[in-house]
Amino acid sequence: APADAETFTVTLVISKRKGSTGVWEGSISLKDLPKPVPGNSIAETYVLGKVHASVTSHTKTGLASNAVTADLKVAYPNQEADIKLAGDKGPGVVVTRSDSTVTITVKDQSITSGRDTLHVRLSCTVNNDFLDVILIEKEAEPGTYVSRTVSKSEGSAVSDENLQCQSRDYVKVSYTDPVYDDSKDIQVLLDSPVTTRLHYALTEADTLVINSISENDASSFWAVLSARSPTVDKVDSIKVTLTSLQGEKEVFWAVETGVYSEKFLVKVPYAFVTGAITPNGTVEGKITATNRNNQVTVTGTVTVEGTDFTSDINLVASYVPVVKAYITDEDGNGAGDKIYVKFLKRLSRLPATLEGQWNEDGSPFKAVPGGKLSFLEGSDSTIVVADYSSLPFGAGLTSIPAGKVPKAKLPADPLFGSQTPALDDSIGPVILSATKHPADVKTLKPGDASFNLDTLYIKLSEPIKSSGDFKQVLKFSISCGDYSAAKTINAVNNPGENVGSDNVYKIIIDNSSSAVPNTGNCVYLNADGVYTDVPGNIPSKTGIRLEGADRDRLIQLFRGYPPVAGLDPNNSSYQVAVQDSRDPDKSGYSSSTGSGWEVNWIPPVGFDERTVEKGEASHGFIPKNPKDSATGETDPGRIVPMPPFLSAVQVVSTAPYVADVSIFDHLGNFLVSFRQSFGYRGEMGNDQRLAHTGNGLVSYLWWDTRDKNGQYAGQGVYVWKTIFHFQNGKQEVMFTRTGLMRLAGD
Repeated sequence: APADAETFTVTLVISKRKGSTGVWEGSISLKDLPKPVPGNSIAETYVLGKVHASVTSHTKTGLASNAVTADLKVAYPNQEADIKLAGDKGPGVVVTRSDSTVTITVKDQSITSGRDTLHVRLSCTVNNDFLDVILIEKEAEPGTYVSRTVSKSEGSAVSDENLQCQSRDYVKVSYTDPVYDDSKDIQVLLDSPVTTRLHYALTEADTLVINSISENDASSFWAVLSARSPTVDKVDSIKVTLTSLQGEKEVFWAVETGVYSEKFLVKVPYAFVTGAITPNGTVEGKITATNRNNQVTVTGTVTVEGTDFTSDINLVASYVPVVKAYITDEDGNGAGDKIYVKFLKRLSRLPATLEGQWNEDGSPFKAVPGGKLSFLEGSDSTIVVADYSSLPFGAGLTSIPAGKVPKAKLPADPLFGSQTPALDDSIGPVILSATKHPADVKTLKPGDASFNLDTLYIKLSEPIKSSGDFKQVLKFSISCGDYSAAKTINAVNNPGENVGSDNVYKIIIDNSSSAVPNTGNCVYLNADGVYTDVPGNIPSKTGIRLEGADRDRLIQLFRGYPPVAGLDPNNSSYQVAVQDSRDPDKSGYSSSTGSGWEVNWIPPVGFDERTVEKGEASHGFIPKNPKDSATGETDPGRIVPMPPFLSAVQVVSTAPYVADVSIFDHLGNFLVSFRQSFGYRGEMGNDQRLAHTGNGLVSYLWWDTRDKNGQYAGQGVYVWKTIFHFQNGKQEVMFTRTGLMRLAGD
């Protein structure tokens, strides 16, 4: 029966009478009093009590049977208590270290119908301080008990009316339920969830976090510490130690910004000195006049609850150090005319002057005034440019001689500090002289295995290396200053590093190619080529007139058909050909079959495939064809695929010729020689033979692929050596290679 019930019912049951059940009922009032009062028809008991009922039945004769008894427990059902602990800010707010008072509220069953009390223990679990507190039931809210305001502080346990806990502690509320005699409790963590952090700011306001500070901007900075406050009732201080690898060590005390603010500040003065570092309350960085270290890293250290926390700040001297200085040749004439000085950070102004010295023994420094100085556009005031175009350094001085250290010199003021950075070499090499020596081919005979090519001798202002093909660095144009139609020189060899003395390079050139400079042309180094000297040091595009002598070439083009896949036949004397190659510009080729590219050619006069197939073709000047004897020329429109059993070389010539051809295998073994001619039967007037290059007429040398014994040559690569004879006694020699593929059934 619940404790607030007013009555309970007693029911007597006759249980053994067959056929019917006799029931006697009666009600007794229920009331709770401090002590039972009998004799008033009311069962009076404690809130946790028992009502004992006893019934004795009698027989008809009046004999009493055994008494039957039962007990009734009177109490509330045991319910979960709602226990709350509040701080200074009132109900619903978590108790923190900073709270100076606490209040306990418990919601549980009401003990009696009157206003009850609970006995509760309030304790700190770390230092074991406790208080026994009485909670009084609220009259308007039965079952709600509230304590008085209890004082709270931090410290060791003391037996008084004040609850003292550690800075990180648990506050526990516990009591024993007076009805059911079981324990009920809660505990709350007292802590400050602050993360320890040391950083730096330019001002006390701490609006901008910094990791470096310049002597130009200020003479001090602020160390800012977020950390757990040692106490909650007064302004505290925490020691900050600042050290550097230069031996500096200073101790400062960061002061809390307010009672229990958990933020600490200290102003740190700093300066740069040239002498010894001393403990004087100022963080100092040491610099020297000859080798200034403009940046010193200082480490701040704090210890909070036994753990060290650190943070670095870079102190930068008032002068701005030079990162790099280099000289350049802006107009490309091989003479230094500008000096660039790159600084570590932005400059507030230009220097009053700048002096430079470059690669001349005993030469004085050359000074340019402030009017010749400017900031490089887009450099954000970090690169100063000195214009020396009105007083340039010596031409051709493009590298640093051994043992020399060219320098720039800055003014002796606090910003530039008389710095003398070394000048890096950023002037590219130039050609000082270029001479052409033509080859002598008049002594060559058809069976000779040797050949001569033209030679260029190039003298440079400094030795160079190429990380790729050195041949790609050399170019020429018709005249110096106009590079729009420039060509890469078709060199046979790759000279690589300096050959000989005085930086003279010997370049062998293919005289059969149109990519060969003539005397009077402009020879220069390709500034866009694959080139290394000093990283980023690109050669100046300054050409020089080619001296010497030319060979008067009449053969403008000499290439095997088909040429090597992916190679321009103009690029080399040696071309390994395969039957399915592609001509890069597609001239002379057709894909009409859809199965691959075929070589198109203009057959010579009197060419007859049947006589060639039968081995009856003559190797005279040009085989005659009686059908065309009246005109002496083939059908002008007859440009057809070359028969697959032939191997041919395309020739572009500006004059008639007689060609002595010698064929060798890839091991140099002689196979056959024959003579063919062009231009003596009206071919020079055939418009169909106009070369696509516009500088000659197209003709073909053809080989029936038989050796001197009439046997067919096998599949492979064959070398053609051809000596061209012209009407004026002039001779020219050409070499190339063609491929020969034997198909099934050939």
